[in-house]
Amino acid sequence: MSFKKAGIILIIIVLAAAGIFWWQGREEERDITVTEQMVTEVTEGDLQETISASGELQARDKREHSAPRSAEVTEIAVETGDEVEKGDLLFQLDDREQRLDYLQAQRRYNQALIDGSEQQIAEEELQLELAEKRFNDMAVKAKIDGQVGDFDFSVGDELTAESSGITVRDFSSYLVEIDIDEIDSPLLDEGLPAMVDVDALPGNSFSGEVVSIYSGTRVNDGMVVVPVEIEIFEPSEDFRAGFSAEAEIVVESRENVPMVPTTAIFTEEGQEYVVKVGEEEELETVEVSTGLTDRTQIEITSGIETGDRILINAAMFIGFGEEEDMPGFGGPPGANGGPGGGF
Repeated sequence: MSFKKAGIILIIIVLAAAGIFWWQGREEERDITVTEQMVTEVTEGDLQETISASGELQARDKREHSAPRSAEVTEIAVETGDEVEKGDLLFQLDDREQRLDYLQAQRRYNQALIDGSEQQIAEEELQLELAEKRFNDMAVKAKIDGQVGDFDFSVGDELTAESSGITVRDFSSYLVEIDIDEIDSPLLDEGLPAMVDVDALPGNSFSGEVVSIYSGTRVNDGMVVVPVEIEIFEPSEDFRAGFSAEAEIVVESRENVPMVPTTAIFTEEGQEYVVKVGEEEELETVEVSTGLTDRTQIEITSGIETGDRILINAAMFIGFGEEEDMPGFGGPPGANGGPGGGF
């Protein structure tokens, strides 16, 4: 056998042995010097699975009030910012033509009551009702309690049904309109609790709940999303429509459950594991089952118990064969137990 072939065979044997050592190392104790910074205990606490999205504050209700037909504005009863109640007059249109139609319809109906047949009476009664509605519609009144928004017409202007009218917004409560990714949408349901942070009011969180989930979808920045509305229970006096807000919907929660950092879990062929640290700092892989997660902590439903010590970073144990290649060696772990500069 040539020296060249012998060298190749030797290299193959060395590589195979290294591979076996690497695989066995995932099941056997690794040669790792365990420090307190690398270890955490299984603790008990509360977990919440949430969905977050950004949106804007909007009034709880908003109604547009436009001219029912082409007519001249004869009176404006409000100014921008006025508080109105349902039924208050907003603006009056020239109603002389509609008033004439109403009076004529009333006369015909009264005559039918005297000498008309039952069918004639019914027809004239209906004509009178329609004429009265057209007449009353020329006085445009608030459909809800709320605040008058900006409007851009004056007395004497001619409005049509297509012209902008007056918007009344109900600021007694506020909504946050957000878009939820289609993947998360099956987790949603009306009535789920939510917390809202408003960018303009840092340091304050406002509680609310999901009140509306759009039955369809739309595309936002190339992503398919489901529009959702969250109502805020106790709005601040400093709220303004259009303020940016961050909403966090709680889709599920658990209280007093065993939990560990998500970085402590690793998966092999569909089975989840943690690395348990013994009294003599020996390391052992332990099968576990997990439940709810908030993406930082994860619930443990079986395999280990409260008080057990485990590695914060499973990557230290299952690493890449050589200690100098493993994340986590040479410095303290990262935030929330994430890989750091190394030990």
